[in-house]
Amino acid sequence: MIPKNYANPTTAQQACQDDLIKSQRQGSSVTLDLPGNPKLVAEGILTLNDTFPPEMKGNWSIDKVTVRGDNKVEYRCMAVATEVV
Repeated sequence: MIPKNYANPTTAQQACQDDLIKSQRQGSSVTLDLPGNPKLVAEGILTLNDTFPPEMKGNWSIDKVTVRGDNKVEYRCMAVATEVV
């Protein structure tokens, strides 16, 4: 994540360039808050269909899944995934 304020334009431009290189190396990523599903596991494949924006459609490799919920809160999963290219 790039901070919003920089000491000068040169520092801001370098931070943006560094972030772009990192993004290109790692690929696109997405974080989704989803209904609970025990089939969501790290290293699994998540396929996003036509209900998602066109740039998100396709296969994503799940990097991390966080589960939450109890008898008062609905069972939910937060999945972080990287685009499969």
